[in-house]
This record gives sequence, C-alpha cells and structure tokens, in this order.
Amino acid sequence: MDARGVLRRRMPWVLWAIPVVALLAALVLLLKGAPTAAAVVAAAALLMVGPIRRLTVGHLPVELTADEVEELRRVALCEGELAAVRRLRELRPATGIGAAVRTVRGL
Repeated sequence: MDARGVLRRRMPWVLWAIPVVALLAALVLLLKGAPTAAAVVAAAALLMVGPIRRLTVGHLPVELTADEVEELRRVALCEGELAAVRRLRELRPATGIGAAVRTVRGL
C-alpha cells in the first residue's frame, strides 16, 4: 500500500487522539486541584470534536456485506458508477463522497 493509502486509513484515528489526550489532561488538572484550568481544557477538547468529526467520518473505510457488494456491483454495471455511489450513500448516509467513490471503484 502506498503512503497516501496508509495516511488516509490511519489519519482519522490520529486526529481523534487529540481531544482524548486533552480530556485526560483536564482530568489530571482537576485531580491536581486546578478546576478552572481543567474546565477550560475540557471545553477546548469538546469544541474540537465537531470539526474533527466532519473531517474524519467521511474518510473512514466502508465495510460492506456480501449482499451490499453484489447490489452495488449490479447498480454500477447497469446504471453506472454515479448511480452506485448514490445507492451506497443511501445505504450508508454517514459515508462521505470520497469514501463512497473509492469503495465503488474498488468493487
């Protein structure tokens, strides 16, 4: 697998580590007796979740069942790749366009 594929597969998990580490830091600050600093760090960590979710969820690999794969292959063969991407997005609404295109092209 090339470097872009590895980054595409691993980057979402690395990005999610940022708010997790920040929440752990907030817990440490709270236990050390600095509740105001802990609240600020926790709030910053929670504010990171929305943008990170938008950046990463669409790039997560799509796991399909055998029935879904067969249906998407049939749709791609009969109606075209675009129709198969639309059908995949109907089956899995949280799938990003890029991930759906990569999945359909990989069938």
